[in-house]
Amino acid sequence: MTEHIARDQPVVILGSGLSAIDAVMTLLDNDHRGHIHLISKEGMLPRVEIPAPETGYERRYLTLENVHRLIRERGAAFSIVDLFRLFRMEAETAADRPIDWQAEDRYGGDAEAALLHDIAVAEAEEEPFQRILTAARHDSTAIWNLLRPVDQKRFGKWLAPHFAAARFVTPMVNARRLADAMARGLLTVRGRIDETVADEDGAGFTVTFDNGDTLETPIVVNATGQATTLDEMKEPLIKDLLAKQWLQPHPVGGAIAHRATCRIISATRDAPRLYALGQLLNGELRDTNAVWFNVECAGRAVDDILRQR
Repeated sequence: MTEHIARDQPVVILGSGLSAIDAVMTLLDNDHRGHIHLISKEGMLPRVEIPAPETGYERRYLTLENVHRLIRERGAAFSIVDLFRLFRMEAETAADRPIDWQAEDRYGGDAEAALLHDIAVAEAEEEPFQRILTAARHDSTAIWNLLRPVDQKRFGKWLAPHFAAARFVTPMVNARRLADAMARGLLTVRGRIDETVADEDGAGFTVTFDNGDTLETPIVVNATGQATTLDEMKEPLIKDLLAKQWLQPHPVGGAIAHRATCRIISATRDAPRLYALGQLLNGELRDTNAVWFNVECAGRAVDDILRQR
């Protein structure tokens, strides 16, 4: 990645998640001295990993049983408001204190201050969100499937960036390197990006923000992560399968499939049997970044293939 980037050149990295942090680490490993700008819509860094987040927490509120109970008692659909309410109750129970939820909304906020706070609470093992979300990982897809498509879309719009920041976290060693780079004036994080356009003369790029500010840069690294919808996925195979109607877009993202087998549901009768894993099923299964879950889904697909023989 760095062979064509001079060490004193300013660099814009699009994204502020784990892929973007990996790009920063690569530049720092190569003794980069130019200013590094991490730019995204949210301007939020992932939270900092706590020791053994998979141990030591038993949920009381954010459980599949409670979701089913709410649906039975009210006779109404489970909503994104219900989901967030259960999470808030769980988090305040885990923290044993009220939480200032406005302060937890870091969209477009001070990323450096948030990072220093996260390092401190991770060192003190006082960060509750990771233990809750890690403990809920085996129920997350089942809870996701109980939301209506309209509420799944609301999750993507309102909660998904915050969920990702708390679930897919930065190792402490990388967090400290980010904080050091910020303290040295080498790294800034900014949100509310509008667009990035290549200059007509090919000499660089112009980044525009929602408030009209612009940033000129000779180098842009795209670290925004994977596309979620089929029309955003640029792979030729995906385009061909869409053209043949062998893939159908899920309302939230990815393709429509049988959840129990990962078998694609095609729109035409002449389609072959197709199976999908990972990001291609992000609308159906949601937790498609988890290795353990993708292994489990691969097992479902293999079982179905063997039954069809």
